[in-house]
Amino acid sequence: MTNQQLKKTKLEIIDRINKSDNFAVLISDPDDDAIGSGLAMEEILAQKEKSVKLYSSFDIPEYAFLPRSEKFIIQDTSTVDFGQFNNLIFLDSSDPSRTLDSISERSVRIPKKTFVINIDHHSTTTMFGNLNYVVPESTSTGELLFDIFGKEITITPSIATNLLCAIIGDTNCFKYPTYDYAHTLEIASILIKKGAKHDDIVKNAFYTNDKKVIDMNTEALKNMHYNRVGNISYTSTVVDMKKYGITTSSSRRSFHIYYEIVQSIKGIDFSVRINPLVDGLLKLSFRGRTVAVDKLAEHFDGGGHKAAAGSTIQNTPEQFLEELKNYLKSTKLEKLA
Repeated sequence: MTNQQLKKTKLEIIDRINKSDNFAVLISDPDDDAIGSGLAMEEILAQKEKSVKLYSSFDIPEYAFLPRSEKFIIQDTSTVDFGQFNNLIFLDSSDPSRTLDSISERSVRIPKKTFVINIDHHSTTTMFGNLNYVVPESTSTGELLFDIFGKEITITPSIATNLLCAIIGDTNCFKYPTYDYAHTLEIASILIKKGAKHDDIVKNAFYTNDKKVIDMNTEALKNMHYNRVGNISYTSTVVDMKKYGITTSSSRRSFHIYYEIVQSIKGIDFSVRINPLVDGLLKLSFRGRTVAVDKLAEHFDGGGHKAAAGSTIQNTPEQFLEELKNYLKSTKLEKLA
């Protein structure tokens, strides 16, 4: 979208919200950005005295430290009658199906009469909304919410904390190399001045781990293999999260120890982590170190960002790894800036 299109869409979103009521907010499979953005959006609407309900298909006890986390209604979004709402706001969701588990065959039913606003920063978004505010160059959906509503509302300490959580989570504490952080860091500074609890976010998102998480990361490192195809070097590992009683919805946070180590390995271009699900499905998580992995994930029916992407496929780990090698032999991956 061009800057002119974004300005027009921003004004249309604000106008729609100001003139309408009865909203439902839906988030993608949860990570720090989706959760933080959802909570901030709920409070923005409440501040404008709008009727709003906030939905997640996933139980999210690990986010209880965030302000207003009790506002989440935990319910499979395929079972919600969205005909009761005048407006749906999808956050951090490239497609409505992203609000459900990646292995689900169910779908979110959106009535034709319901107005849909889609705010996202994934390049693979399907532009399914009546209004779509999509900026793949942005670090996070939380950053987009600040850009849209920052001058329209009072930024309370709780809104500031939730938006900062979204930004910190999706940048991995500003470590991903694919963004121009000047604008983002200006926003972070404003949010901290408005009362965002930076220390609470970092402590709970990165430095609060159960023993089972440590054990799982240890196994991921033990199972890690080094691979090379042409001039591309990468690591791969297979870890069954079910063995540790950890759900896929919390996987991104659960493996941050593993990623910190893998991303520090000199000479590695990217990594892929394989999580066997049920019925022969695999959940793949890619992390780019020197090359972009968004197109790599797209090749395997997924998507995401240049530095972090994922997909879910029907395959065995062995066959997937062989297909990955064949793909790398015929494809030149984009270098990260």
